[in-house]
Amino acid sequence: MFFASLRSGHCSLLKVLRAYQDSWQNRCRFLFCCSTPSDRNRNSFADIARLLSDFFRDLDVVPSDVVVGLVLLRKFQKIERKAIVEQRKNDTYEFLSGVAVTPRTQFLSLHEDGADLNLFQTVIHYAHFAVLAYGWPIFVMMNKTGVCRLCTGLHCCCIPCRKHSETDPEIVDDNCCQCNYSVLKKLSDLGDIDVIYATYHVDVGETPFFVALDYDRKKIVISIRGTLSMKKIEQEQLIERARARKPERGTKDFEIVIVGHSLGAGTASILGILMRQIYPTLQCFCYSPPGGLLSAPAVEYTKEFTVSVVIGKDVVPRIGLHQMETLRTDLINAIKRSVDPKWKTITCSIICCGCSQPTSAVEMSTGETEVSEYMRSKHNARCMGIHPSDSSIALTSHQPLYPPGRIIHVVRHHPTSG
Repeated sequence: MFFASLRSGHCSLLKVLRAYQDSWQNRCRFLFCCSTPSDRNRNSFADIARLLSDFFRDLDVVPSDVVVGLVLLRKFQKIERKAIVEQRKNDTYEFLSGVAVTPRTQFLSLHEDGADLNLFQTVIHYAHFAVLAYGWPIFVMMNKTGVCRLCTGLHCCCIPCRKHSETDPEIVDDNCCQCNYSVLKKLSDLGDIDVIYATYHVDVGETPFFVALDYDRKKIVISIRGTLSMKKIEQEQLIERARARKPERGTKDFEIVIVGHSLGAGTASILGILMRQIYPTLQCFCYSPPGGLLSAPAVEYTKEFTVSVVIGKDVVPRIGLHQMETLRTDLINAIKRSVDPKWKTITCSIICCGCSQPTSAVEMSTGETEVSEYMRSKHNARCMGIHPSDSSIALTSHQPLYPPGRIIHVVRHHPTSG
């Protein structure tokens, strides 16, 4: 009888969880109702729904609670960082773009002609490849005269096409005027660069990328906008085609560079790990890669050939399932400390409504003891992995994942006057 009731309770719980996941899946279908129905799309939506249902289940909060938690958490963070800098017991000098500067912080030496300067110039060079993978919209947005510059390289759809030669690049799924390929032609401004393949086919799990030859640096560059598989590289024989393009210029000895931005950076890193077994001299440059990407051992491995670039307080390299779970815990912890009505806390964050501080933030800023107590409670809540309001509820927890390779963090330093 006991096992029967236990089995019945377990089945009821599974039904509730399944219903909750189905509700999130229906929301995803509604948001992406214009997408093409396919098994791949349905599987992707199911994965997203599962993650969202795991993240939000057992949290008795409404949207206004989340807003209050974010407001308080930001206030608490400022107080905490100020206290850390003022304390003499630690080695934190200051915070730049949310990152603590300590004696262990390493800075690039860009004032002399050395390895650091050469690396940073290389990072800037390949950033252009990563950006141009987005096509003509980003080019027009970033250049005031972008439309005029774009028009000079367009293909007129009213004029019959000339016969393609073997040296012409293969362009897949561009528009009738080849606007995206016209943007890729601007790579010639960076040096002697030749595009050999570009695809602008967009689907779930399939997004644009292009392959180019950089003759000045003797590199084959693969620039990725989103997801790309090793299978695609092998099927199209892109590396072989690139090395056979102009053998008289030594292309058969060109090394491979993979670049990408945001999601493309994450894909570039994974592709680099797979391809490095075949091409050991491969390099990878990831711009604003996803934070929840690789395990700690994998990060150590990629440091040999991967450089990630993070700009300021960019959220993408800082976000992942583990980081979101930490944020969830900190939000609940902050909400628990609130003693004001929600409307008062929210208006404290609006300049036009006055610059008053929430009572909980005022109380915390009164002394070092209050800040230390907050930091201790926050640390305990993160370590326990249980609901702060109900210890019988275990919150979901995922393995910490990190951005790939060595990280260059570019920050803007505002020196104090005087």
